[in-house]
Amino acid sequence: MPKIPPMPERTPKALRAAIAAHTPKLLDGFDAHWRRDIADAYDLAPVPAFMARWRAEYALARDPGLEAKVHRLEDAAGREPDYARAKSLIEEAGRIRREAAKAEPGGVGGAGLIAELEAERDRQLEAARRTPAGPDECVVHHSSAAATLDTAIRIATAYA
Repeated sequence: MPKIPPMPERTPKALRAAIAAHTPKLLDGFDAHWRRDIADAYDLAPVPAFMARWRAEYALARDPGLEAKVHRLEDAAGREPDYARAKSLIEEAGRIRREAAKAEPGGVGGAGLIAELEAERDRQLEAARRTPAGPDECVVHHSSAAATLDTAIRIATAYA
């Protein structure tokens, strides 16, 4: 699984830099929206809505697997003849978008969070295996850390 880039700090400059570095397909839209609604405005009122929208766009686009899942749900909803089923598919896509947008600066969230937790658990288990057996605190520490990470993975998976 490819490494998902972290969320940037909550500033327009940091968000633009992250978009340029990791999701350049969003850059033209970000810049156009900035120029149209923010750059020449004398009112800062639209900035929070602008940031919320583009943080959400970036949060989804930085995780190709999650982005593909959302697009599959939206496409399926567009083809679905049953209104209740189509509505359910759109609601699920919206839930995923909202959850992705909740990622904090420096965080990966979603599938990326699970992958990072799994990788750290594997590092802890490997460290426990490499440590000589015996009453060594390191073995207990690494094994305990791995068990804690297993719990975190189960919780994150349940909410992913």
